[in-house]
Amino acid sequence: MKRLAAVLAMVAVLAGCETVPETPPVAPVADIGAAWAARERRLGALEHWDTAGRVAVRADAESFTAGLRWDQDGGRYRILLSGPLGQGGARLEGAPGEVVLTTARGETFRAARPDDLLYQQLGWRMPLGGLRYWLVGISDPSAPLSRLELDGSGLPTRLDQGDWVVEFEGWGTFEGEPMPTRMRVHNARVDAKVALQSWTVAPP
Repeated sequence: MKRLAAVLAMVAVLAGCETVPETPPVAPVADIGAAWAARERRLGALEHWDTAGRVAVRADAESFTAGLRWDQDGGRYRILLSGPLGQGGARLEGAPGEVVLTTARGETFRAARPDDLLYQQLGWRMPLGGLRYWLVGISDPSAPLSRLELDGSGLPTRLDQGDWVVEFEGWGTFEGEPMPTRMRVHNARVDAKVALQSWTVAPP
């Protein structure tokens, strides 16, 4: 019995001498929330930016991959898609109340809303109004935010708005600002993966 007690005492001493692995510091929840709120205010006021990369879209049984360039200038935007839909390219230009789609063949289509125009031509909807905000890594202020997940720096890893899920899978720093480089936007019908190689961010 004495021998067993001695062994147990030795084990307790050795356990007490073990080095406990250090746990990486985690920012307080309040700090994470403050960083997110500051980002929403800062980039929500951003009027001018452009980005370029590639997008792969799968909708129902159809899919396409295209080069992407998005130029945002206040309420106006121009989206260039190179090589989608078997047409060699397409240009989408919009402002409040009107959007125009021009194909590589010179065909022109108009609508009051970009979602309606895409539905007329492709048979599925993509929330371009929301994408304007999601691309820069913030939520769409015009839609309820039903789910938000942030990393330890206050950057989003996932946000849900309406029936759309936006997952942020990669980030880079451009002109001192963290911006998304890889993201996925999807719902029950449409799954879009976006990879962005360049960003130009003009201060508001």
